[in-house]
Amino acid sequence: MGGIEQSYSPFRPLDKPKRMRTHHNLRILLIVAVCCTVLLVRRTGISQTPNSHGLLPTKAIVSPRDQAANSTLGFEKILTVAYKQNNWRTRGLRAAASITNLNIDVPEQPYITDEEVNDFLAHSSEPHRNEKGTARVWMAHRDMLKHIIMSSFSTALILEDDADWDMNIHIQSALLSSAIRNLTDTKADDNSPYGSEWEVLWLGHSGDQSFNTATPHVEYADPTILPFKTYAWWTKAFLEQYNRAGHRSVQWPIEPTGLIAYAVNTGVAQKILRHLGEGGHQAIDLELRYLCQYHILRCFIVNPEIVGMYEPKAELGYVSPNNEGNGQTLSKVDEAFEKVKGATRNVKDSARCAALFGSTCQPTVSEA
Repeated sequence: MGGIEQSYSPFRPLDKPKRMRTHHNLRILLIVAVCCTVLLVRRTGISQTPNSHGLLPTKAIVSPRDQAANSTLGFEKILTVAYKQNNWRTRGLRAAASITNLNIDVPEQPYITDEEVNDFLAHSSEPHRNEKGTARVWMAHRDMLKHIIMSSFSTALILEDDADWDMNIHIQSALLSSAIRNLTDTKADDNSPYGSEWEVLWLGHSGDQSFNTATPHVEYADPTILPFKTYAWWTKAFLEQYNRAGHRSVQWPIEPTGLIAYAVNTGVAQKILRHLGEGGHQAIDLELRYLCQYHILRCFIVNPEIVGMYEPKAELGYVSPNNEGNGQTLSKVDEAFEKVKGATRNVKDSARCAALFGSTCQPTVSEA
């Protein structure tokens, strides 16, 4: 037909204009960018709604008080020294944690042999040579401190498994946060719940002398506190003399007894073990008291305590594991203590009793 006929191959793509290819490539790049942005938002949890200036907001900063009122009271972990994994003590503890929205771990404790106990007592001072129960408690706390070290927890609150607290524990811990930060002159740019200038916080105990003019302290109002006239430990007279009604104090420890709840800060578990290994192997609370009294550790204590100790009725045949090990009679079986309400001294609205019995469990005057 007179012209040159062009051949067509089905395997040869048709040429597209350059402008169309450019638009196609930009469309792909835009889709990829949107997908990456969505993934980033999902990972960071940052809202992508622009503010009035058209800028995207940064991640919200949680205040120290709000952190102290969270499910672990501002610590990385709440851990429990439990001598059995499933008995009335741990069941009540878990019930109290559930009703107050606390996240509490009960790690399985290493088995302590009689040989280990005897070896420990062989290095103790003479008055404590027969206190096998006291030795087991000491060794259980030692193992918990080792667990904290091995797990690399930055901070941890350690409870005894019969610990009890107020239904308003989150309010109490938030107030304590501000008081400790005030006492230690925590800088505004330190957003940690209790500041960083502490090594041990003693939250649960069976008494300490109240501050005097020579003892650094901060008093603060707490609407959840019991009247001092109902306080049941040996330091009642000090509270009535030094503390203002309706107020707690956070202070340097003077003569604390009982180790119901205490927190350790970064790296302190190792420091405690190093010092306790050189001690006289008395009861663990007396060993820790020594480290606090002589400022070997930077300790602070809240007085009155915000974590108490739940006790079944003695007439039901209850004997503490410590006293059992020290040679007193064996305690009755668990069921005897779970059907009848016991008592928690110095806690206004017991979480255990609210969970188990639907009521408070302040002791009567005779029990206190």
